[in-house]
This record gives sequence, structure tokens and C-alpha cells, in this order.
Amino acid sequence: MLVFALLLGCKGDKNEKPAAADLLPVEGLAAVPARVNVVIAADLVKLGRAPLVRRAASEVLARDSELEKRVVDLMDSCGLQLGKDVGGLVLAMGESRERSLLVARGRFQEATLAGCVGKSVTQSGGELTREERGGRIVYRAQGTRGQRPVFFALGSPRSLLVASSEEMLLESLGAEQRLADNRRLGELMTRADTSA
Repeated sequence: MLVFALLLGCKGDKNEKPAAADLLPVEGLAAVPARVNVVIAADLVKLGRAPLVRRAASEVLARDSELEKRVVDLMDSCGLQLGKDVGGLVLAMGESRERSLLVARGRFQEATLAGCVGKSVTQSGGELTREERGGRIVYRAQGTRGQRPVFFALGSPRSLLVASSEEMLLESLGAEQRLADNRRLGELMTRADTSA
């Protein structure tokens, strides 16, 4: 966790935007807003050791060589390896398609990630735009006409948040109420391994 030093006697400009270093990290289950119905967390390192999971992943990719090529190319161009650079995933879903969130735990370089996603999206006729929101950069990846956009931002250098709507992403980055505040799901969380 980041440690912040409080500077006594210093007055900042009330309109001053928070610096990226001043933002609290948004990671793991703590990134999940309270208004969700389903949460699935997975430790990819542990799952990757399971022969059944490795075989199932290999079979899915073997059935679609184009999918396998796209996944491998995207992971390579982004410099990411599952189980090494991406160690855990949390998937949260609300009542509609616009309320889906993926939180990836790993090591992320924002410039590299934005560059490789931008290249992939523009090669297929789409575009990647960025906008500062609340001191963080929010990216909007718009595919070809008719495809829904995908929104993403870093919650910290160890946390990538990807959402089906800008509203869901912004809620995740700045939610006043988190999953632990959702009484029903919060009670279930006390029985789950939340380190994923």
C-alpha cells in the first residue's frame, strides 16, 4: 500500500487536480462497486498449474487458429504473459451488459498497454481515445462500426480495470460503496479467498 506524507502548513490550490502518485490504488475486490450481482475471482498462477485447465485452454485455442494468433499477437505486443505478468482476475457483473467489470492483477506499463491496444484497434478500423477523469487516464477502445466500446484504466501499476461502460469504469475507480459494503455479497466474501 502506498504511504502518503502529510505536509503541515502547506495549502494547495482547491482547484488543483490530484497527481497520479496521490491517488489511492484501486485493486482486486476493492475495485468492485457494491451494485453488482455476480463476482468471480481466479488466481491464474494456481489455475495454470492444473493440468485440466491447461488442456482446456489449449483445446479452445487449437479449435480456432485465428483466435489463437490474435491472442498470442496481442499478448506479445503488449508484453504480457498469463501467470507471470497477469496473475489474477476478478469478473463482476450487474443486471445489464453495461455493468460488467474485469479487474486484472499483475504488472502493467500504461504506455505499452495503450500503445498495443491502440495498434490492435486501429488495425481493425477502430480507434483508441483517452481522457483524464479524476486524475486518471480513461481509455475508450472503439472497434469497427456496430461494436460496443470497451473502457479501461489503471487502478495502480498492479491493477488493470476493463469495463463495458464508462459509467461502470468510473464507478469502479471512485465508488463510494464497494463490494464489501454490499451486505449480501459482503457476507459471502468473508468466506472466500480474497487474495485472487
